[in-house]
Amino acid sequence: MFLIFNGAKSWEQDLLLKEFKGRPALKLFTLPRSSINHGEVINLFFHANDKNFGIIDHDLYIFDPDIFKKLTFKNDQFMKAIFRGENRYSGMLYPHTFFLFFNTPQLKRIMMEYHVDARVYKKVSPDIKSKLAEIGLSNGRFIKDYINYFDTLHVMLALSYLEGWEVDYLDTDAVFHLGGTSMGSQYAKDLSHMYISMCFLEYVNNPLLKEKYLPYLAPFTSSEQIRQKLVPTPDVIHMKNTLHSILSLVQKHELEGL
Repeated sequence: MFLIFNGAKSWEQDLLLKEFKGRPALKLFTLPRSSINHGEVINLFFHANDKNFGIIDHDLYIFDPDIFKKLTFKNDQFMKAIFRGENRYSGMLYPHTFFLFFNTPQLKRIMMEYHVDARVYKKVSPDIKSKLAEIGLSNGRFIKDYINYFDTLHVMLALSYLEGWEVDYLDTDAVFHLGGTSMGSQYAKDLSHMYISMCFLEYVNNPLLKEKYLPYLAPFTSSEQIRQKLVPTPDVIHMKNTLHSILSLVQKHELEGL
């Protein structure tokens, strides 16, 4: 497993390399205070790899090691995923990018044959447009029903569907994804995301992290202050249950020395 630094600050990189000693790491060249788009990073990985590989979000927590024993593809599979979404109107399923494992030869063939890649597409060429229409992606219809473009990997995904290939969804109850955990201005974060960040800061209890990240969570100084302001909607309840399940499992694994 490699750590990919995409816009991480120097002190963050140093801290992670110290925490994960011996873990291979790759620093992507970025302009100050910026990062490279997800699709372009995935393109880089495809160009650099002939063998199958995968990607895991920084805020995905895997407590089921058997997942990594289930990454062999059958003949009609081009991707493995854990989480999925469904288009409300067409019923088309699509994998979320939190955890993906790629049948690299198949996807590189799609890239070369159709001259497409993993980036976001607001428009596609006329040839690709006619191909996508064969599976119902025409007249302003996209894989996700709530956006008006093809998201990361979605053009490659659609063309693989067109050829009759499938995504294999791995079944597990021991993988959790939080989402929205990248640090940023409190003006761009809702209370749920601030609560997540504060809970992790309190759990890790690292003086350097507190010094660097607490200003992003002002005016709050504790998770309890944020918790009191959370409205108990279904989404908030789900977030809290997921978060505290993760923290409990992390603590359990640390106590067991795993």
